[in-house]
Amino acid sequence: FIFQIEGAVASKERQEILKRTQDGLHRAIKAGKYSGGIIPYGYKLNPITKLLEIDATESDVVKMMYQWSAEEQVSCITIADRLNAMKIPTRYTIDGRSVQRRGKRDAEKTTGLWRAGRVLNMLKNTAYMGKWQWGKRSKKRKVEDWIDGRCPAIISEETFQKALEVMHSNQLMAPRNSRNEYLLRGLMRCSICGRTYTGVYYRVGLGRSTERKYYRCNGAASWKKLGIINCKSKSFCADDIEELVWEDIKQFCKNPQVAFQQLLLQSKPNDESNNDKLAEIDQQINSIKNQEKNLIRIASMSAEVDTAALDAVFSENKKSLATLQAYKKKLVSEETQAKSNEKDLIRAAEWLSALSNKIDQATFEEKRRAVTALVKNIVVSHDIADEMRVPVLNITYRFGDPSELPPPSDLRHTLFRTSALAGIMATR
Repeated sequence: FIFQIEGAVASKERQEILKRTQDGLHRAIKAGKYSGGIIPYGYKLNPITKLLEIDATESDVVKMMYQWSAEEQVSCITIADRLNAMKIPTRYTIDGRSVQRRGKRDAEKTTGLWRAGRVLNMLKNTAYMGKWQWGKRSKKRKVEDWIDGRCPAIISEETFQKALEVMHSNQLMAPRNSRNEYLLRGLMRCSICGRTYTGVYYRVGLGRSTERKYYRCNGAASWKKLGIINCKSKSFCADDIEELVWEDIKQFCKNPQVAFQQLLLQSKPNDESNNDKLAEIDQQINSIKNQEKNLIRIASMSAEVDTAALDAVFSENKKSLATLQAYKKKLVSEETQAKSNEKDLIRAAEWLSALSNKIDQATFEEKRRAVTALVKNIVVSHDIADEMRVPVLNITYRFGDPSELPPPSDLRHTLFRTSALAGIMATR
């Protein structure tokens, strides 16, 4: 009986030890300490503080990768090829680590080459903007059990989000994801279910000898696979809408100065007074910190100190510091965005001017690039015309119409297909 009691007490104590160990690990992670595992490329572990620190050499490579992705909008394959051409070693090569391959008895060294998959994982790693999550890789833990950690940021959150958008766009536009060429693929969205329109084709005519391209809502094409309600949006012929959009694009490219001027008006100019504001904020932050140091020095020298008053002052200073640092972060972000907009302006003007010289002989890749650069989005809704339910395409361009385009009263077109009863109404 005593043995059973001792066993029950020991089991209870074991559970308490495990809980205390887990709580200690959670506190360490929230304090910024690294919990173990492979250290992300661009960081190194301080053996004393157990905190992640930025590696000067590797962090430059990380910044370069995000710059290529966010600004030049290149794919992960291109980034991997550039890194290999520059002879930049991978982390496995630097550490001399080996990998255990399936079917092999001994571990083998890697080839030391950058792969597109590794580049993709790095660009999606939130640690590079100062945030990482413990428990994310474990299949046993739920999302609510993940713990947010922190580390020094190598790139800004704006750059990280822009790189994510570029990767998502590259995935939608990748030629491997489409058998045929669809000029507007990935740019249309259904107003009913919010899903993207994708390109499909059907064989029609005598003996099904003719292929005809259509755009179809993904909520209607893959509703079973997605586990959603079947979307009732209609499909429509691709040639009709592509011809209309391309005619508009030709007008833009033949008048690049119009698009350039309107982009210049839409972009927020760089506020030259930001430098003075940043200097003033830094001065206020230093003043608050010096005040706290003086208060601490006076409190240590005096025997009669009102601790409640000191706590109130420190609490107020903490709020002021948080406000100033948030405002400083906002100003730095605006300055970075303004510089990025200026680069986009120069790039857009040069590219549109170059394309205008060969617009009538443009290849599909050049057409596709022009469409993605000038068409912001296309929203597909439905309307009743001649007692028929037809798709209505609301096309939003990134710039206003050039002067050669028709006046606003003529911007509504109805394109009827002779081979079918349904039509398309496109509104620019």
